[in-house]
Formats: sequence, structure tokens, C-alpha cells
Amino acid sequence: MQLSLILAFFCGVLGCVLVHGATTTVKPSPTPRPACNTLATCEDCVKHPQCIYCFVGDNAGVCNDYPTSHIIPRTKDCDLSQSRWGTCVVNYKALLIAMGSIAGVLLLSCSGCIVYCCCCRGPSGRQRRKWLREDEREATKKAERQMRQDQRKTERRARNDEIRRKYDNPDVHNI
Repeated sequence: MQLSLILAFFCGVLGCVLVHGATTTVKPSPTPRPACNTLATCEDCVKHPQCIYCFVGDNAGVCNDYPTSHIIPRTKDCDLSQSRWGTCVVNYKALLIAMGSIAGVLLLSCSGCIVYCCCCRGPSGRQRRKWLREDEREATKKAERQMRQDQRKTERRARNDEIRRKYDNPDVHNI
């Protein structure tokens, strides 16, 4: 009895291992990123966003870790006009100026659109005058309809009075 339980237990464990082993795949381990100071050329250095390349002489430079404690690298680490990040063509100073200019233009454009839509196209000026004219037209039409309705009412009353007189009805004015 105990032998059969032990045998069943081992078969179950072996079956679980085989089934589990067949369904899982071995993930390749990610390649570790190279240390920034081991990269020699600017092109190799700027491929990695955590690295910054600093020119120190004629076409010679050094690749360093980006200083994560600061948003913009300090000049004691590397002068902004000599540092490269993301591309070797544009220096970091020009990149900052360009990005700031683009952000400023976008901010001004959005602000201009908001001011135009809210102030110039809102219910002031031409739009308000247009609404007032429409309200006046509607009031005039309503007054004309009321006047025609009153006129038809008096004509109907006169016809009814005429019919009552014709047939000698004493309640002429009680409608």
C-alpha cells in the first residue's frame, strides 16, 4: 500500500515536471549594456541614452555616464557646447536651445488658439449682435402671429354673433 502511494507520488511529480518543462521556454538572458567609459567613438557612445560623449580635443573625446542627479549636465563634467547626447551631429547646447524654442512655439500657438477661440469667437462682438438680431426677428414674428390670431378671433366672434342673431338666440354675447 505504501509502495503504491510512493510510486503514484513520483509518477505525478514526474508528469508535472514533463508537462511544465514542455510548456515553458527558456528566455535568453538580456545582454548587459557596456559601461560608458569603455566606448571609444561618439557613434557608439550616443547609441546608449545613459551615456554622454564629451569632446576634449581634436576629434578625441571621452564617453561618460550621464549625470542622472542633474537634468542638465554641469559644465564641470563637460562643457555643453562640447557634449553630445543622442546624436554626434548636434551638441547638447544647441539641442537644449532647439527643444526649448520648439516647446515655446508650441506653447504660444496653443495659447493663441485658446485666446482666439474663447475671446474672439465667443459670445461677444459680432456673435452677440447676431444673436440680438435673431432675437428681434423672432420677437417680430411672434408679435405678427399674435396679431393675426387676434384678428381671426374677432372675425370668428363676429361670424358666431351673426349666426346667433340669424337664428334668434338670446345669448349673443355669452361665448
